[in-house]
Amino acid sequence: MSDSMNPLSQATLPEFFRQRIQLALTETHKELDPHTEYYLVQVLTRFARTPTEGSRLDEPLAFKLKRGLELNGEQAWFAARELGEVSLLLAGVFSAFLNRRLVDVEYCMGMGVGAYQRLVSLSNKGHSPRSTRMAFEEIADRFTEVVEVLWAFQDATSTHRQKDILRLYESWIRTGNPRMRQSLIRSGVLPSEDASLVVH
Repeated sequence: MSDSMNPLSQATLPEFFRQRIQLALTETHKELDPHTEYYLVQVLTRFARTPTEGSRLDEPLAFKLKRGLELNGEQAWFAARELGEVSLLLAGVFSAFLNRRLVDVEYCMGMGVGAYQRLVSLSNKGHSPRSTRMAFEEIADRFTEVVEVLWAFQDATSTHRQKDILRLYESWIRTGNPRMRQSLIRSGVLPSEDASLVVH
């Protein structure tokens, strides 16, 4: 299917996610700073487009936290961002998956809040632009509300006539079904062969 015929092609993923996030905000009667909206769209787009992004979900959150606390400077910033973003995705987009595991949404939320609080602290030391710091601050302060927006985003996305990219991705990770992989590729997603959803 050509990009012009595929509303979920790589070229249009940011716009697709932006529209769905705005719809989710309307449905949940919430408002986020434009910088936070933009950041959420970036997180979703990066995850859907980049093969190695999916593999970030493989490592237990506790391992990510431990490694991040042992790092300094820019490396610590990237480690905290990874922990925060994975926590957001797991709590907000893949929460149905967590309901079938020993680790729950509240655990991911706790990890996420801590990660974004650390990001704010590290960002104040010059590791990110002011607009990004503003997004981190809002997410740290309103993590539960942001997750609620992502729940609504997931619901809105699943009503789209096309396959729900993120739900399909989750199913592909669990099953390794080659047809699901081909559907993901046709939708503009390049799935990682070693991706999985493991949370500890």
